[in-house]
Amino acid sequence: MQVHVQESTDGGATWTDKFTTPLSDRSGTPSVAIKPDGTIALLYNGFTQTGAAAGTGFLTQHLITTSNDFRYHHQHGSSA
Repeated sequence: MQVHVQESTDGGATWTDKFTTPLSDRSGTPSVAIKPDGTIALLYNGFTQTGAAAGTGFLTQHLITTSNDFRYHHQHGSSA
């Protein structure tokens, strides 16, 4: 499962990907905030499976911020 940030500028007729989480990280529960200065923050959880058994792995939280429409973004750490 991936988290996608997309934008439509034509009322939803077409969409453009701005940011997508890696396929190797099962991502979910996203939350988005936009500051008055236009900075976008995306918070999401990720799960990386490390063994063959279902549920074997670790959970991480990711905070991504961008001030230029995801052309460049900064990840503010990740914790297991």
